[in-house]
Amino acid sequence: MIDTLKGQIKTLEGSVREKDQKINELKKNMKVTKLDECRVQLEVAEAESLRLRRALDELIRIQEDQRQMLEHSREQEIEMKKLKRQNNELYNALNAKMKQEGNITPKSISNKQKKDKITKLTSEVNELKAKLNANKEEELDYSVEGESKKETIQRLKTRRQKHEELEIKHSKEKDKITKRIQECNC
Repeated sequence: MIDTLKGQIKTLEGSVREKDQKINELKKNMKVTKLDECRVQLEVAEAESLRLRRALDELIRIQEDQRQMLEHSREQEIEMKKLKRQNNELYNALNAKMKQEGNITPKSISNKQKKDKITKLTSEVNELKAKLNANKEEELDYSVEGESKKETIQRLKTRRQKHEELEIKHSKEKDKITKRIQECNC
């Protein structure tokens, strides 16, 4: 009977050892599973970080385009002011020529000279009118272009706001990831 009891004790001890090994394996598997979860979270966080970085780079490029468009718009405004000034100068020159035409006195000039002078002045007046009309058309073109630039500037400002929102979101995601990694390391 003692031998039987000793045999039962040995089998029970063997059974306890097996169960202890299974418990230790399960504990190890839990740690491995937790590590695997942390790795997956880290990979997801890295992918999200990369996506946000690309979005940030795109917004930076858009901001650079916006800056260039604003610079181009300023150059166009300067050119438009220059054209307006030239337009006014041509207008004043046209008025001066028209006044000169009105000041021709019949006694001082012969008929042939009158005709030649009138023809010359008429052609100069027509040239000045053509230049004036061309400048007005260019001025109108710049005005229309200026309106589309304003819309573009507004669109770029909206994109800039989105860019700032993405930067904030990126920062928050990075903080969350750092906290999760610290939790996994504990």
